[in-house]
Amino acid sequence: MPLSSSQPTEENGVCRLVPIFAGGGTRLATHIGILKALEELKIEFEHLVGVSGGSIISSFYAAGIPLDEIRELALNTDFNQFRGFSLVTLSFAR
Repeated sequence: MPLSSSQPTEENGVCRLVPIFAGGGTRLATHIGILKALEELKIEFEHLVGVSGGSIISSFYAAGIPLDEIRELALNTDFNQFRGFSLVTLSFAR
């Protein structure tokens, strides 16, 4: 039976998975906690997926920003200031 993309696979004793982080600013701390747990458990992954708020954490992590710094950014940024922004509204703003 083939594995779905959400199930971890094991190669050479190393668990492999693709973390997928959903949107929603209230989940940012959860995403950071998941990444911290994966690091502590030494679970490696080559890909990271994020949507909306999840893409913020995913992008910072993929850029190599340490989790402590990501946590500080998440706690100290007022993400409400970005409400209403989208590619459509930004592309028509001149």
